[in-house]
Amino acid sequence: MNDNNFQKVSFLENKKFFIPSYQRGYRWTKQEVFDLLKDIKDFMKKSQDDNNDDDSIYSLQPIVLKLNKEHEHYRVIDGQQRLTTIFIIIKYLKQENFFEIKYETRAESDDFLKSLESKTKDDENNNIDFYHFVEAYHSVQEFFSDKDDNFKKDFYT
Repeated sequence: MNDNNFQKVSFLENKKFFIPSYQRGYRWTKQEVFDLLKDIKDFMKKSQDDNNDDDSIYSLQPIVLKLNKEHEHYRVIDGQQRLTTIFIIIKYLKQENFFEIKYETRAESDDFLKSLESKTKDDENNNIDFYHFVEAYHSVQEFFSDKDDNFKKDFYT
């Protein structure tokens, strides 16, 4: 990718991302997850109110990537928390692994994320990242609990 190359979230589909060891573990709390979800919801409402659906673009803070052609993945330089949260949101909405995330120092994390919807409170005690993954997933569930299928579809789109 070139510098300042803005992409849609759909760019992430089927891509592989590598989180190097210098990145801290996933630590977003319910508050950060809710802030992101609410921000997108408010943007959707404003776009609908303005009748600007086609021209409106929600801009997420940057996720800085470096393509590693040899290993066919993107190294995440910055934005691991946002990228992981996007994975979790899509995992909830579509029950699919929209893209892949591998962690250099936390090898079990990628498998845990892939089966996140089936994890319980007992599973999260094994690892601090697992705890935050499960808490983020439950925050997403809570956010969407009173939303209908049309809202969820629009949100995903």
